[in-house]
Amino acid sequence: MKFIGQYIQQLIARFRADVYLESLSDTSETGVLVVDSAGKISKNAGISSGVAGTVTLANEGSDQTCFPAFVTAATGDLALKTNSSFTFDSLTGALSSVTFTTTGIMQCSGLVAGASGISSTSTNAAAAGPVLNLTKNRNGASAVNNDEAGEIQFNGVNDAGTPESISYAQIVSSSALVTDGDERGKLELKVANDGTLRNGITFLGTDTAEEVDVTIGNGAASLTTIAGDLAITGGNITNAITFDSGLSGTLTGSSTSCTGQAATVATIAGLAPNTATTAAAQPNITSLGTLTSLDVDQVNINNARIILTGDTDDTFAITCGTHGATTIETTDTAAAAANLGFNIDGAITATSTSFSAITDDFTISSPTSGHPTLTIAHTGNNNQGGELVLHNKRGSAGVDGDICGLIHFKAPNHDGSDNFIFYSSIVGSIVESNDTDEAGKLELYVSTSDGSSSSPQAGLILTGSASSNDVDVSIGSGATSVTTIAGRARSTSSGDFSIPFRIFGVTSDTDGSFDGDVVRFGSTTSMTTGAIYHYNSSGNWELANATNSTKSDGLLGVALGAASDTNGVLLRGMVTLDHDPGAVGDVLFLSTTAGDCSSTAPSGNGNIVRIIGYCLDASNGQVWFNPDNTFVEYAT
Repeated sequence: MKFIGQYIQQLIARFRADVYLESLSDTSETGVLVVDSAGKISKNAGISSGVAGTVTLANEGSDQTCFPAFVTAATGDLALKTNSSFTFDSLTGALSSVTFTTTGIMQCSGLVAGASGISSTSTNAAAAGPVLNLTKNRNGASAVNNDEAGEIQFNGVNDAGTPESISYAQIVSSSALVTDGDERGKLELKVANDGTLRNGITFLGTDTAEEVDVTIGNGAASLTTIAGDLAITGGNITNAITFDSGLSGTLTGSSTSCTGQAATVATIAGLAPNTATTAAAQPNITSLGTLTSLDVDQVNINNARIILTGDTDDTFAITCGTHGATTIETTDTAAAAANLGFNIDGAITATSTSFSAITDDFTISSPTSGHPTLTIAHTGNNNQGGELVLHNKRGSAGVDGDICGLIHFKAPNHDGSDNFIFYSSIVGSIVESNDTDEAGKLELYVSTSDGSSSSPQAGLILTGSASSNDVDVSIGSGATSVTTIAGRARSTSSGDFSIPFRIFGVTSDTDGSFDGDVVRFGSTTSMTTGAIYHYNSSGNWELANATNSTKSDGLLGVALGAASDTNGVLLRGMVTLDHDPGAVGDVLFLSTTAGDCSSTAPSGNGNIVRIIGYCLDASNGQVWFNPDNTFVEYAT
């Protein structure tokens, strides 16, 4: 049996070292017990499990091996973790890891000059250094030729009012060929030129083992400067080399390694000895005087003239004269076959204020479908366009009837017996050539045939007047020709509009189809297409009705659509109604059914009997609509 003193002694003993709390109950309190530096226990309400709080941290700037803490989920009560391969140097601010991976853009920026960038350092004792690896992966799909493997851009801004981001240089790698076992790469080093990135050096793998083609510079006027010597060990220089400011130093080589070197060198003034030299291999040219004339095989260069001789006295010559005016001449002394041909592997570009040629014919031909194409483009920032001018320069006064120019459209006929059929033509000519009275004519011709022979006929003729500022227009050729106008024909003057006769065609079975006289007025909408309407005293169209004279005595028409001012109302002609009024040939009367007509005349007291036309089809509503100007009021 223990005394109370013994219990107190034991309880004090438990508090001297470890503190035990027994039989604890659950509570909603969020505070946490903490121990201060003196060993005193107190409660801290700022640290709690599951409840957001704050932790006071100190600025650390000396430890060079720190381990950033992380969690394995975005939310929840989670344990903090670290990893030995993910470290932070608080002294330098460097964050280190074996690999950094991102699906977006990794960006470094800074305000201090030279302090923003990416640095990679290998501390391995092996020979290999750090690697910047740019990889193109089509997400498992097969690669495609010319896929870009990666690029490095060097960007800055320009001096625009609002500075624009500009790529001033770029390194681009691509896969020129992705065939398995024959892969070829391409590497381009580009710089901005005139606002556009252009290749300065291009490396291209070829189909020959251990061969890489390199292209240096961009543009014929580009300059490649080599500070030291240039040694060519693999082959010949096959294109011309021009030394604009003279040759300084020694150009070495032999006849076997210099393409185009002749076995015989003619007399060259200033080259010692000043005599003709003949040798299989020429010595080095260490100095160069003035060449007054040079013959190389069949080529002569003398003053500002180059002459190439094909056969005896058959030559091609280029002569440069005053102001750089250059003449190209071909000569065939025995015939006229000194042709000048161009075989261009690419485009021909010429910049000039004018281009003139004196020749009988100028032909452009191409086997490509849709070609050749002659384009006249005006590139000035104004309201003008390019011009195609056909000019008759007869060398004397113009004569009435002179043809100014022709445009022919030719093709072969069906059996190929004639390859030069003029299927259509445009002809411009002079009607009157007197000064201040000049008048012209423009004719559009197409070929027509009577079944046995074909000849061009004028389908459109525009003739200017020499005195009244009129332009007469003739359309069509032949009494049976048909002129179709898709829209409307309108006279803008009070003159005559003479049509000898009109041909009306039976309309289709579609309600409102028509061929005849149409008006567009009345400001009426929601009309029924193919119904008969009456023009009332209010200036609107209403459904016609023969019940009495209020909707049947005036102007009648057939609605051609929902709106009178847009679709129109037919007053006379062929039309398809929205109902079947009778049998073929029946006389048609305005009906007591609103908007209808019938082959039966109205017979009610006060009804209006008025003939509106004749039935052309028993089931499709096709009629000849021509309302009588008179009517009869029926009385019983």
